[in-house]
Amino acid sequence: MDLGFYSESGELQDRDELFELLQQLDIPYVKVEIYRDLARRKESPIGDMCDSFESLVNGLLADTSILKRNSAAGVLSHFYRLIKEELTLASSLFNDEERAEGISRRIKESSEKLKGNDEQGDRHPIPEVWLEAFDEQNESDQK
Repeated sequence: MDLGFYSESGELQDRDELFELLQQLDIPYVKVEIYRDLARRKESPIGDMCDSFESLVNGLLADTSILKRNSAAGVLSHFYRLIKEELTLASSLFNDEERAEGISRRIKESSEKLKGNDEQGDRHPIPEVWLEAFDEQNESDQK
């Protein structure tokens, strides 16, 4: 998917040029940064999803800001409500006891690795207060 905008000459500009233009026009915009994806942004499903999100939100923001289109503001508002609903659904699906125990186990495993690295002077361990907080949360979730 080629995302960007077309210049007056008809050439497709890349997303960095689009952000530069939005900044020059003093228009609010969203820029999603991706971390630890091994694929290049244009070849990655994560990059494609983020580019689609940026394109939708920035296009609606620009239409609302520049052209004062109420329909764009309405779609942006609908998109916001849809995201909130999806977050609620995801929260209810993933906030279960098994997941909480898995997260706690992964934190403990990571902490043990970090403790080993810290003895070598490479990293700092996770403070016990954080580990205890996760244990307390898991215990309260199980009740």
